[in-house]
Amino acid sequence: MKNKKSFIAILDGESCLSKKRAISEIAICLKFPDEFGENLDALEDYLNDLSWIESEIVVLVIKNISQFLSDEENTLKGTFFSIFNDAKSEEYEGESELEKKEFYIFYSDSLYEAS
Repeated sequence: MKNKKSFIAILDGESCLSKKRAISEIAICLKFPDEFGENLDALEDYLNDLSWIESEIVVLVIKNISQFLSDEENTLKGTFFSIFNDAKSEEYEGESELEKKEFYIFYSDSLYEAS
């Protein structure tokens, strides 16, 4: 069995209180290309692509999830979670079998950080 390389990004929900800030922070965290459009449609497209990340496994951890989008309406939170879930259930269809990505998202209200 071949070892797969992983790309792990940690996003802090406390720095994603608004829609604009959340989209921007996700783009930074996952190193979206410069042409990213910074809107929900573009977010969905880029989460379902991830071709610029060389690793075969991509993991997004959102800590302090209770703070994520806390300045926004619950319907917008639902939209983000729907986009995340759709991205998790889709396999990136690259040019070959070797280019497919595994994408995982984990949510936590606290993560231990060593000092």
